[in-house]
Amino acid sequence: MSMCDDKRSDQISIRAHHLLCTTLFCGHGYSEGFTAGMERLASRLHDGSGHAVRLLAEPDGVCAWCPNEYRLEEPVPNGLGEPVYEGCRLPGNHVIETDRKVLSALRLKEKATYSYDALLEKLEKELTEAAFDDICGDCLWRRPGLCSYEALHARARQYRQRIVGQDEQSCACKDAE
Repeated sequence: MSMCDDKRSDQISIRAHHLLCTTLFCGHGYSEGFTAGMERLASRLHDGSGHAVRLLAEPDGVCAWCPNEYRLEEPVPNGLGEPVYEGCRLPGNHVIETDRKVLSALRLKEKATYSYDALLEKLEKELTEAAFDDICGDCLWRRPGLCSYEALHARARQYRQRIVGQDEQSCACKDAE
């Protein structure tokens, strides 16, 4: 598994479960703002550059647009052109638990940074259908045409080939276990 050491400006921080969501994203979202934010994130990840990705079990930039997030009454700029949020309205930390399930299923560490192609390889080769079912459960987006285990594997392979085909040295990484 390639774990990136560098703190380059092209590092992207995302919720762990957004690794699955962005791989399968096809233009649908909770709101117009959320959809636009997810589109920007997915486009950036899939541009073939092989970004360094820091995995979180907490809100990321896309969450700022989620209608389930509490927002401050007077948003303070966060430098990303996105509103600042305080927390999730959904009961029980279920989104955080979903992030942790992804990290566990793929044997990844929270707040660690990995090359995007290595993460796609893990999705393709290590995520089992049982783990996918457990992670995604009865997610709103898990319906015909939008999300499936088979589609996730196919897209992960497709996006990984785009990165590997362009530049196998896109991230200054070292092998880590």
